[in-house]
Amino acid sequence: MPVFFDGTPGRVVALQDPAIPGGAKSLRVDGFGDFSQMKAFITRVTVSKRGNFQFLHSLGGAINLYTFGDRMGHMTLSGIAPAAACSDNGNELGIEKVDKYYEENKLTERERPLTVTLGASTSFTAYLSGIQMDVADPQNRIYQFDMSLELPPRFKKK
Repeated sequence: MPVFFDGTPGRVVALQDPAIPGGAKSLRVDGFGDFSQMKAFITRVTVSKRGNFQFLHSLGGAINLYTFGDRMGHMTLSGIAPAAACSDNGNELGIEKVDKYYEENKLTERERPLTVTLGASTSFTAYLSGIQMDVADPQNRIYQFDMSLELPPRFKKK
């Protein structure tokens, strides 16, 4: 796995470090390639889940709990996209590739949900519902993004 250092503004240099142990990718997202393809990488994943329930306070101090399964969950994939080096001669910037990925995979365009896999086997069915992009560091030409995904509840097989 490469280690990234920033150099001159808008450039990222990857140094191969033989001391970092190899292993399986810890995050896979349908269609979102690695840095060499996307010129962007995901730096943070958040997952939020919640049950669907109601507490009902009644006379005499009793509290009744009613459960209705699970609510929709939410996932955010955050990352950065350094600007391309001058030697790229007009190729798309990473943030442009991220925007293109969003436009092609958002829930209003894609017939099937995305699959997001964390670790070796924890998979989520996800619908890409929104994106926010901005310039994180104008001097060094670093962009950042947050993609919002909606997670339907998992139903247990009986």
